[in-house]
Amino acid sequence: MKSVQSSPKLKKQSTMKTLNKLAIASIVSIHTALLFLAIASLPIIFKNTDWYFSIPIILVTASVVKSGGFSSLTELENSFRRKQGLSLKRCFMGCSINQILSK
Repeated sequence: MKSVQSSPKLKKQSTMKTLNKLAIASIVSIHTALLFLAIASLPIIFKNTDWYFSIPIILVTASVVKSGGFSSLTELENSFRRKQGLSLKRCFMGCSINQILSK
């Protein structure tokens, strides 16, 4: 019986696909952690700063979260998604977080 060996090019493509998937998962995890920390720190900011600092910070954060603001991490994730042939994400909040919450 003859052993079928895959070519080095196929191995490299497989390795790149795996690395791209790992990169996407890492970016989503980092993005989720940063978003959680930003939201979790709002009560601390509100409690420990003067109102004229805390109110604008809270309003700006809330408007970015509500609007699904575009960030550089979303752009980085989309570059890896493009390499994989996956659909691109418009925003992190609207796509990733809603998928997690709907499960």
